[in-house]
Amino acid sequence: MSIPRNFPRTVFIVFLALAFLGPRTAQADAVTDWNEIANTVLLNVARGNAPSVLDLAYVHIAIYDAVNAIDRRHSVFAVVPRSPTREASRQAAAAAAAYTVLKSFFPAQQAYLDTAYSNYLLSLNSGVARGVAVGTEVATTLLALRAGDGRDANVPYEFQPPGPGVYQITPGAPPPPATPIAPWIAKMKPFAIENPSQFRAYGPPNLTSAQWAKDFNETKELGALNGRGARLNRRKSDCSTPKPPQLRAAVACADLLLLRNAGLSPTAPGFSRRCTSPLPMRLSAVGTASTTTTSGVR
Repeated sequence: MSIPRNFPRTVFIVFLALAFLGPRTAQADAVTDWNEIANTVLLNVARGNAPSVLDLAYVHIAIYDAVNAIDRRHSVFAVVPRSPTREASRQAAAAAAAYTVLKSFFPAQQAYLDTAYSNYLLSLNSGVARGVAVGTEVATTLLALRAGDGRDANVPYEFQPPGPGVYQITPGAPPPPATPIAPWIAKMKPFAIENPSQFRAYGPPNLTSAQWAKDFNETKELGALNGRGARLNRRKSDCSTPKPPQLRAAVACADLLLLRNAGLSPTAPGFSRRCTSPLPMRLSAVGTASTTTTSGVR
């Protein structure tokens, strides 16, 4: 499943488009509501940063295609439902899409999701049944299309014989297979690129090279207890409240969308792009880490 050519691929386009949105009535809509519910689920199950980003991609692709099936204002990402869309509630479609994905991924959160879902539908007025049908079909079809894509697959990390430049577990971290976290990400089927290695970085420089020495010294400088990096971090911590890593991108996007008074239709593609655009970088980074050592490519 590759991304359509006319579907914007970068976070920059998202924010550029939002910057020119006309004023609308500010509202916390189904997209932002269910993004918050999804993040609550991810925190409840202690999903972790990298897997959470991928899970949010599934959720927001389903929401996007469900809302877009009713509005028909944007390109289709993956699914065109057969359910009638005329007079269907976009809010109900978004809620049903997110609920269906989350319920499938996290059955232990069923009680919380059922309560959130039923309460949400009760707050809506017309077109609820049709919206639910659209959202449920889109999410169910998306999950079927992505079946066997490698999410949470059993992919053991292949440790190399110990030596200079070879990855070793950070002291104090849990032993394998808990560490490294989620090596399956390097192998799973991507959302927006052809394969995980399409934009994979080159391996790190040789341990005897001048480039390696330069990078090592820069790391020492930035990471020292009283170095330049520590001073920068202290300044940043003075003006920000720490958030769990998996929430930062979603919260920033939600805040911007609400600040720009975005309605439901622009919010759905905004979130889907925000959740899929970083994935090529993340997949490539994990793939690079799993296929290289600091003395060269395996």
